[in-house]
Amino acid sequence: MISVAVLTYRRAWSLPYCLDSLREQTRSPDEVVIVLKPSGDDSEKIIKDFSKSLNIRLLIQRGGNYTDALSMAINSSKGDLILFLDDDAVADERWIERYVKLFERIPDAGGITGVVYTAYKVGNVIVKTKRGFYELKPTGLRFHRQPLNIFHGYTEFISTSGLTGKLPSSRAVIRSALLSGVNMAWRREAILGSDLGKAFRESRIGHGNEWYLACYVRMKGYHTYRITDPKLAPIVWHIQHSSSLQRNLNWSEFWRSYDAAYLYWRLKHLGAEVSLIRYLFGLAALARKKTYLRMPAFTYGLIKGLAYYRKAS
Repeated sequence: MISVAVLTYRRAWSLPYCLDSLREQTRSPDEVVIVLKPSGDDSEKIIKDFSKSLNIRLLIQRGGNYTDALSMAINSSKGDLILFLDDDAVADERWIERYVKLFERIPDAGGITGVVYTAYKVGNVIVKTKRGFYELKPTGLRFHRQPLNIFHGYTEFISTSGLTGKLPSSRAVIRSALLSGVNMAWRREAILGSDLGKAFRESRIGHGNEWYLACYVRMKGYHTYRITDPKLAPIVWHIQHSSSLQRNLNWSEFWRSYDAAYLYWRLKHLGAEVSLIRYLFGLAALARKKTYLRMPAFTYGLIKGLAYYRKAS
């Protein structure tokens, strides 16, 4: 059974394109779980209209942040696989079909992520491109970017400092801890009990929740993968717009840096063998750029993360 989860807030303009792409799948979803945080737009009406052609289960989020919505979707989904699609993205017609085949071929996969291209809305038309939406640059192996033991052999990994790392690779299928929330799928049994909402309660944007899940899944004995070959990968197009580019770039950078510092303590609580010395060194190395912004964000994330770890432990 396949569940597709869509979390939505203030996206009445893009939601029809997202849901229409699910309606056109070569392998139909068994259920579409929509977590809606009401905003006063027309989202409810759009969801009701699409309920005629999709088996939609609507959940209303009354409070909390993005990761609370994720937890609601995970806990409410009934599928063996849970596929996540952003509300401002459209899926290739073989999106579900390819995920199903990949999980069948890779039995130890707890999570898989595919290819994300850029799309633009021109009038009422979505223009799809072959330009990658995200750019993941190789970081190499440094003192503060050594993979955790559970991620040895991974091309994209979480380090003992809690920071992420990436090695160069031209392979079509790589082991990766850096899944992309706009286009990812998980075995339900692998992520149940992860309690994202609690781990990210102090977060504004939930940055790094996919990496936390990858660590959680890995510690349960599964692996996580990125499919880089478009001939094999589940593909989605992320519609580029002002809010997707984070209009307030300084605040976006602040909260991303805050979550980067906080992630160390979340992973430590999970039982990952993180290193305090490498963590502090890593934050100091990153703070050499945009010091005015990153240093207070890192300091705040360290203090709040330590308080969370002490309380949770």
